[in-house]
Amino acid sequence: MHFLVVDDDDDCRSTVVEYLSAMGFNYVSIARNGVDAFRIVSHNPTINFIISDWEMPKVSGIDLLRSCKLSNNLKKIPFLMITSQTSFERMKIIQAGKANVDQYLLKPFNLSVFQERVLSIIENSKCFLDHQEAKLVSKMRQMQKKRGVK
Repeated sequence: MHFLVVDDDDDCRSTVVEYLSAMGFNYVSIARNGVDAFRIVSHNPTINFIISDWEMPKVSGIDLLRSCKLSNNLKKIPFLMITSQTSFERMKIIQAGKANVDQYLLKPFNLSVFQERVLSIIENSKCFLDHQEAKLVSKMRQMQKKRGVK
């Protein structure tokens, strides 16, 4: 799988990339804002999963999501929205749902919660996994079952 990680915060972006690497996913592109992200995903047909922060300069994560869902070429790409906890969370969740976000994740989060969201999206979407990736997802689910996680 080829992930696009979008966040203006270097530490948050690095954490997501590290978590993906810990899960065995190493094919990752990065962007610092929604403008760059939309340009990258529009010109790179191998990207098949977007993980984006909500609040960014230039174009926000919700606007990136909306733009992707309006594009025939991009609308099926799974999208995980990440945001910090604020008093406006209920409103954000409703907006993200209306824009067809696949999953929503609140900061701060740990590897276990992140992994669960990513695996859930992969399993519930039409992501195309090669044989090695499918084995990796299956192995992660087996490890979660042994630990008593969903």
